[in-house]
Parts: sequence; structure tokens; C-alpha cells
Amino acid sequence: MKITKHAARVRRMVKLGDTLTHTRCLGCIEEHIYTGIEGNWLRGKPTADTLRLGGSMYEANDISPRNVTHINRVVVEAAEFLAEVQKIK
Repeated sequence: MKITKHAARVRRMVKLGDTLTHTRCLGCIEEHIYTGIEGNWLRGKPTADTLRLGGSMYEANDISPRNVTHINRVVVEAAEFLAEVQKIK
């Protein structure tokens, strides 16, 4: 899998315990708590919201960094900027 700029940004920013919002098959949106990485894939446990909306209760080990839209409910591109601003303070 070729690493895109977006995927590289996600891999660089994500930390254990972060909430990842991402798309799944057929465009479904789910959230998982990041627990690690397996090769090119991210792993995570489903959030209460994902479970409530009928998502799988099992840990996912196939979250593509390309499909992550938000980290801790902040848009990925904005999250990087906000992290830089906080370093300056």
C-alpha cells in the first residue's frame, strides 16, 4: 500500500487512546479508540457511539490510515495545525 500524505499525517499524529473517526465499507462512519498498528493497518476498540449505532463490538485491526477523517473529533488536517499552535504557547 502506497503511503499518501494524508496517511503519513495520521500515522505521525495518532497516539494510543486517541479517538479515530473513519469510514468503513460502503461509506459507513465508525469511531474506534486507537490501540496500536499492525503493518499498514490501525487497530482500535469501538466507541460507545459506534456500538450504539450497530457497529461491531470487536476490536478492529483493519482501519486504513487513508480513511481516518478525524483524530479526537478534530479534522486530521486541522489537528496537525492545532498541535503546532499549542507547541508555540
